[in-house]
Amino acid sequence: MPRRAPAHRPANAGDPKIKEQERKIQERRRKAAVDRHRGSAASRGYDGDWRRLRLAHIQSEPLCRRCKAEGRIVVADVVDHIVPISVDPDRRLDPSNLQSLCKHHHDVKTAREDGGFGRRAK
Repeated sequence: MPRRAPAHRPANAGDPKIKEQERKIQERRRKAAVDRHRGSAASRGYDGDWRRLRLAHIQSEPLCRRCKAEGRIVVADVVDHIVPISVDPDRRLDPSNLQSLCKHHHDVKTAREDGGFGRRAK
C-alpha cells in the first residue's frame, strides 16, 4: 500500500506550481493594500485629458528616449512627466514636460527621484 503524506502537511506542499500560485496570491494582496491607500488614477491626475495627451505623445514618440540616446531601439511603455506632477502640478498636461520611456528607464528614474513609486528618497 502506498504511503500517505502526514495529515498536518498537504501532499503537494513542495510542488513548485503551488508555491508559485501562493506567491502570486500574496503579491496581489500586497498590491491591493497599496492601492487602497494610493487612490484612483483619476484622483492622482491621470484622467481622460491625460489619457488623450498620452496617446498623442506615444504616437509621436514611440521609442524610449533614453534607449535611443544609448543607440538602442526599444518601444516605449510609459509616457513620463519630466518634472513630476508632485513638483509642478501646472505642467501635468504640458506636452513639453513629457518623454517616452521603456519600463526599465522609467523605473530607474522613479527610484532615483523619489525613492521608488511613492516612497520618499533617502
